[in-house]
Amino acid sequence: MKNLYHLIDYNSLNQLRSNPSYEPESLQQEGFVHLAYDHQLPFIINHFFKGASGIHLLEIAPSLLHAEVVDEAPAGIEDDGELYPHLYGALNASAVQRLYALSIDGEGGFTKTEVPFHL
Repeated sequence: MKNLYHLIDYNSLNQLRSNPSYEPESLQQEGFVHLAYDHQLPFIINHFFKGASGIHLLEIAPSLLHAEVVDEAPAGIEDDGELYPHLYGALNASAVQRLYALSIDGEGGFTKTEVPFHL
């Protein structure tokens, strides 16, 4: 299975670093954690994070996740025909393989820089 990605703000990233698992607000509100495949990132960043600062990108190994991942129609946006991965449980920090700091411009373009991720 291809690597998965999760966009996370700086405060939530610090929570993840200090806990073995991460439960974002979407897990309580929608019942799952929003994830993405690499090719879906430009659309998601442009739609939800245009011009944002302090956003990081987690690269996740699906085989290391403790909860089930299901590819489904998007939540929170109009159905674009893509299937997006949803994690039905907490994101265990041990599944995070890489961390990137994102620089996102006002047009939704972005660059990523790998930064150290330590538990």
